[in-house]
Amino acid sequence: MSLLSAVIVKTIGKRKLILGSLFATALCSLGLSIYARTSISPDVFSYESITFTEKKEILPLFLFMALVCFTSLGIPWILLSEVFPFRSRGVATGTAAAFCYTILFLASKTNYNLEATFHLSGVFAIYATFAFVGTIYLYFFLPETENKTLVEIESYYKGETKIFADDFFINAFRKKQSKLSEASKPMLVK
Repeated sequence: MSLLSAVIVKTIGKRKLILGSLFATALCSLGLSIYARTSISPDVFSYESITFTEKKEILPLFLFMALVCFTSLGIPWILLSEVFPFRSRGVATGTAAAFCYTILFLASKTNYNLEATFHLSGVFAIYATFAFVGTIYLYFFLPETENKTLVEIESYYKGETKIFADDFFINAFRKKQSKLSEASKPMLVK
């Protein structure tokens, strides 16, 4: 999946790739939650193989795992070289990698207890919620860095310039904000 993201990042762009894959992960998680709620008995516990049903439907789970690997294992590494300033890029990238692996470790280790408490459908509903919230957050706060120089990206994070994504909703929001700021300015009398 990392190779696939590296191949298609030039055609799609980083921002659309991140948002699309995270939204697709949220949809797969929601689909798995609904499937588990409607088709899997509450006494099924995925850590005990004797509780599995006889059905061999693996497509939703395969899509979910592919998208999770695509989203969490490949895409963040594309942005790390652009996010941090040049002087601290090495240490910051290493710290971010360590934090990422810590979060992945905690997610893996808490899965057992979450499933024991909330059933399989609840676990995937929690994952879907995190993915939907993450998609919304990144939609509004992830700048478009495609075709931008490292100097432009660094000046954005310093607060000196604005890099907006070229999306319909964000552009409509920017126009509304500029109209509100113009209306709030005092009128000059000649």
